[in-house]
Amino acid sequence: MHMAKIVQINKCPNCFAKLEHVEGSNKLVCEYCGAEFNLEDVEKEEASAAKENASEKSAEMAEDAEKTKKRRPAGWGDQDWFDTRVEYTKLCTGEDTRKMMKIFVKCINELKTPEKIIKFIRTDIDKGGGIGMAGFNEDKLKMITEKAKKVLEPGETPIIYANSALLSNGKKGMLITDKRTVVVKSSVNFVKHDALDYICFDTDDDYANIYLNGNSATELNTPMSADSDLLGAMIALACAYSFEMDPDREQIIIKHHEDYEEFESEDDDEY
Repeated sequence: MHMAKIVQINKCPNCFAKLEHVEGSNKLVCEYCGAEFNLEDVEKEEASAAKENASEKSAEMAEDAEKTKKRRPAGWGDQDWFDTRVEYTKLCTGEDTRKMMKIFVKCINELKTPEKIIKFIRTDIDKGGGIGMAGFNEDKLKMITEKAKKVLEPGETPIIYANSALLSNGKKGMLITDKRTVVVKSSVNFVKHDALDYICFDTDDDYANIYLNGNSATELNTPMSADSDLLGAMIALACAYSFEMDPDREQIIIKHHEDYEEFESEDDDEY
């Protein structure tokens, strides 16, 4: 045991007897063996021990990160938000799903923050008529927000809406706020960003379907192939919000949809 630790608990490092402070000095003296300890030396040893522990912890974290990187299937990049349990190529079976996955991986590895992903959607994604956000089709964003208002908290900010059918026009679809992803169909379901545990991708067909927490009630999809880029960016946005809310949270598991029933959640709220 370090001398500093023993002195800290008022025990002599030599004989473990009680230490006494010498009044008017910077010294501790053992009442049994007479050993003396300078408090300045003790403080220096404490600082050295703390530096050593920090260095060891940093080395352990680097080693863990390297192990995680080696375990991660190719194609996902270096972002450590995910426990990827499916090969990247398995989710790129068609032209549109490849586009979606390319944008998803770009957003999580290069952009990383909600602000940058939102800016990317605004400036680089072909929005078409099926999207609503500040400054673009705001009427649709307001319409879907009205549909979802019973599940939103006071002060919660609607960020982006995407329709789920060619003629839904703000009546049905998916809404991402700064706190949750909302799916408006015949009922309103949502997954809070900090409760997003699983993402299940169904990419067997060319069009992509995504199930948050493996639940069909929170299925996200796109009605047109042009929207596959948008879907990839929106899923990345939900993940970015999740880790912004809790940087130390557990990794989000990514699975193929064929396994989603194993994880179907009863916790996602329906209204």
